[in-house]
Amino acid sequence: MSTRSWICETLPDRKVRAITCHHDGYPTGSGVGAMLKKHWTRQQDIDELFALGDLRDLGPDIIYDPAKEAAGEKITHAYSTDYPEDADDNEAIVFDSFESAFAAFRMSANAFIYLWKDGTWRAWNWLESEITTHMGLPREGVLQDGPS
Repeated sequence: MSTRSWICETLPDRKVRAITCHHDGYPTGSGVGAMLKKHWTRQQDIDELFALGDLRDLGPDIIYDPAKEAAGEKITHAYSTDYPEDADDNEAIVFDSFESAFAAFRMSANAFIYLWKDGTWRAWNWLESEITTHMGLPREGVLQDGPS
């Protein structure tokens, strides 16, 4: 069983761009949240990540290195480049607003949501409890430094 997640960003026009990641959606350890916070902190890199579309796995960069993979290191695998037979409909989705994005997220099987906004990764966890709203947005937590 995989722990899926949404990786999102706010765009200048307040729309939300989103892709999914199939594996290791957790915020800690070698999970998606920890990878985003530690390695995905420059807008240029984030733009390249979204250009890949939906992911199977998220590693520290988008450069494929078979030696790293053979050594068991985390590698970013995108359906568009690494699994072309499964690449249909895996481009980033753009939602008109936070509200429309979160309505779609609520209907998905993805456990975690990560949002790049104002130079910071924010995180939501659907597993802990039902999301509550405050000022029209779901309760959120900024990814904190913690055990890796």
